[in-house]
Amino acid sequence: MVTGTHVPDDSEIEADVVLEPVHGGVLASGQVRAAWIGSCRRCLEPVSGMLETEVRELYEPGSDESETYLLNGDQLDLEPLMRDAVLLGLPQAPLCEEGCRGLCATCGAERDQGPCGCPDP
Repeated sequence: MVTGTHVPDDSEIEADVVLEPVHGGVLASGQVRAAWIGSCRRCLEPVSGMLETEVRELYEPGSDESETYLLNGDQLDLEPLMRDAVLLGLPQAPLCEEGCRGLCATCGAERDQGPCGCPDP
């Protein structure tokens, strides 16, 4: 979970990736998609969306300490690439709508549903 948003455990993450051989490795480029859910940063109401992010990463043979993804013989694992793309692409502070007025700091009422009677800050 990243700052209030996450991909549900039972949700599928889809990768549409082209693999190209390059000198000493394999280049994976394409798109990763996943549905996400979270809470509005202003009113805390549930909010959801579709994450779509571009990826372009290099797989190379070597150790796990490399800055590239690991190419093990003629096999590569797309799961770490997909996980990283999703974590980096999740919205950090989602809104239910751009004009959301949020909760009253005094009484906690949802200000989009009408005035609560508290004085304006």
